Amino acid sequence: MTSKTLKDLMKEKDAIDREMRTRGEKLVKEEIERFFTDNPKLQGIVWQQYAPSFNDGDPCYFSVHDFYATCGGDDVDMDEVSEYEGWSDSDGKDQRRLADELSSLINDEDLLKCAFGEHALVTITRKGKGIQVEIGEPSGD
Repeated sequence: MTSKTLKDLMKEKDAIDREMRTRGEKLVKEEIERFFTDNPKLQGIVWQQYAPSFNDGDPCYFSVHDFYATCGGDDVDMDEVSEYEGWSDSDGKDQRRLADELSSLINDEDLLKCAFGEHALVTITRKGKGIQVEIGEPSGD
């Protein structure tokens, strides 16, 4: 029987963290691409994720915020969409349903943090037969 030291355990944890970042990012993006393929009306999904820099004296924790979807027949021109403008959940039931479904599907803050970073406005749009991922600055901080 081998005895593990705290140093050995920390090395194992570091290796698992690295694997979560590399495999987690790949698998999250594959799942999102599959979701777009399964939902041909979906043109884009956007959400913010961050740890606030101030929380009125309370601890600041990383969190993923509401997902918003847009549907339609044309590619979304991101130059014409500023933050959530045009990403309304009130335009139709399909948009809210799709945003909720994707949010439930990839409902793991650690994986999303690994895939897209700790401070991000994540915009994913349909691009040809695949998807395009853009990472910007969130506005909620």
